[in-house]
Amino acid sequence: MAYRTPEPKELGPLLGDFRPRNAGRIVASILLLLIGAMVDLGAIVSGQMSWNGWIVVAVWGVVFPAVGLLMLFGRKPDRVRVHELALVSGEGRGEVTTSWTDVVELRTRRHLGGRRQHLSAVLDRHFVRTRDGGVHELRCALVDLEALLELLRARTIEPLLTDARERIDRGETVSFGALSLDADGVRTADGALGWPSIEEVAFEGPAQSVAIKGRAGKWLEAPLDEVPNAHVLRALSRERLAVPVPAG
Repeated sequence: MAYRTPEPKELGPLLGDFRPRNAGRIVASILLLLIGAMVDLGAIVSGQMSWNGWIVVAVWGVVFPAVGLLMLFGRKPDRVRVHELALVSGEGRGEVTTSWTDVVELRTRRHLGGRRQHLSAVLDRHFVRTRDGGVHELRCALVDLEALLELLRARTIEPLLTDARERIDRGETVSFGALSLDADGVRTADGALGWPSIEEVAFEGPAQSVAIKGRAGKWLEAPLDEVPNAHVLRALSRERLAVPVPAG
């Protein structure tokens, strides 16, 4: 049966309202336009430049304004509201409501530069996938994106963790991208390691890679990009290793 958007009364209390950071986007766009104009104007006024110099000026004089216009008039991040029972993105006719029980995956993709902490907020991309295959991207220009991600993890952990527990109890394997978990331990394409041999499932870098540490040392390290639902993996592995999951 097709998913039905819940009526407003089914959303529950509002837990967070995250709006696009429009002021910063507009200021950055105007600065880029001004820089491009100044580069072109400076070249015209000086009038003394080699052909190579003119080529560089032409490129920068086009690139900066183009990026500025794209930021100013391109696709803007959707407003996102987190309710107790559902996630609401967009406004008006473009509004999409997703029940937490319909969310099957949270994933972070990190660009190369995103491994530097001060650039991660700009370059990282975050996605929410639903049962019908739909994917919503949470764009970096949202105000307080990290607080939104924490709320998403908190609202999805219970249904996703319950489903993972039940599947393992039925003898199934639960996939987390580059690795999978079952009642016996952790499996990858290259082999398996039983729970008695695992000392820790750690998130390093901070939380940019998942490391499986056995008694003989590090057995596996996988980038976070390759591990969807990392928050569920953390909780499930702690349970299997008999380590209590901290509240909250």
